[in-house]
Amino acid sequence: MLYSNFKSLNKKISKVGLGCVTFGREITEDESIRLIDVAVENGINLFNTSYYYSDGISEKIIGKFFKIKKNRKDITIVSKIHGDLSKKTIEKCIHESLIRMNTDYIDYYGVTHDPNTNLDEILQVMDRFQKEGKIIKVACNNYDLSLLKSSKKIQEIDNFSKFGLLETVYNVLYRGAEKDLINYCDLENIDILSYSPLGAGFITGKYKNGLVSPKKTRFDIKPTHKDIYFKDDFFETMNKLEKLSNETNLSLIDLALSWVLSRDFLSNVLIGVRDISHIMKPIKILENPIDETILNEINEITKNNLDLINP
Repeated sequence: MLYSNFKSLNKKISKVGLGCVTFGREITEDESIRLIDVAVENGINLFNTSYYYSDGISEKIIGKFFKIKKNRKDITIVSKIHGDLSKKTIEKCIHESLIRMNTDYIDYYGVTHDPNTNLDEILQVMDRFQKEGKIIKVACNNYDLSLLKSSKKIQEIDNFSKFGLLETVYNVLYRGAEKDLINYCDLENIDILSYSPLGAGFITGKYKNGLVSPKKTRFDIKPTHKDIYFKDDFFETMNKLEKLSNETNLSLIDLALSWVLSRDFLSNVLIGVRDISHIMKPIKILENPIDETILNEINEITKNNLDLINP
C-alpha cells in the first residue's frame, strides 16, 4: 500500500480510503465488517462515512468493528453532515456520531455549504468541537475556492480552527479541482480527499447513451446521478476512453483508477465497496502502475473537463 503524508494531521495515511456509503444500504452488516477486515489487512487505514449514510447504520457498523477489534487508534475516521447546519443540528449530529462509532474523537468531521445558516455560526460550533478534542480537524465538503476563502477570513478574524481537509469529487470527467483548488489547498495545508473516481459507475462503461440504468446500480438507487453524468460530451469522452481501453488491453476501470491514483496532489482516493474485488483492484494498481504514456493520453482525452467541479 502507498501512503500519503497528511499535512493537517502529520500522519501517514493510505492513498486508498474505504468509502462506507454502501454499508447497511447495499450490503449487510456482516458483509460490511468482513470488507473492513480485508481493507485493514491490506493496509487501508482511512474510513469515510457520514452521519446520514443508511440513516446512521454505516457509522454504527464502524463502531461495532472498533468494539470487536479494539484498533480505533490505528484508523483515521472521516465523517460529515449536510443540509441543515444550525448550531443545534451540528451539536446533535457530532454527539451521535461519536456514540455510534464507539469513539471519543473523530479525526475529520466535515460540513457542506448551508445557505440558510450563517457561515460564522457553522465555523464557530465546529471550532468548539475541535478545541474540545472531539474533532481533531475540521473539514469541508464540496467547497469551491470562494467559499474556502470566505471561511478562512472568518477563521482568522475570530481565531477559529482552520480546515484540515477538503472532500471533493474528482475523476476523469470532473477535473475542476485542478484549476484553483489544488494550489490553494497546498498553500493552506489542506489535504484533499477525492471521491467518486468512477463517477458512481458511469466511467466503467456500463451506461450507454439513451439506455435505461441497470437495476441495483448507483444510478438506479439515486436517479439524480443521470443529471450529473448523462451528458453528450461525457458520452463522447467515454467513447474515446473505450477506444484507448481496446488499444491498451486495459479496462476502463483500470484506466480511470490508475489515472486518479497517480495524481500526487490527492492525499486520498475514496473507493466505494460492495465486494472484495473493489478493495483489491486499486491496491493492485498501486503495486503495478500503468505506463506514464497511457496516463498522458488520458490527460489529453479529458482535458476539456478542467472547468468541471462538484456536480
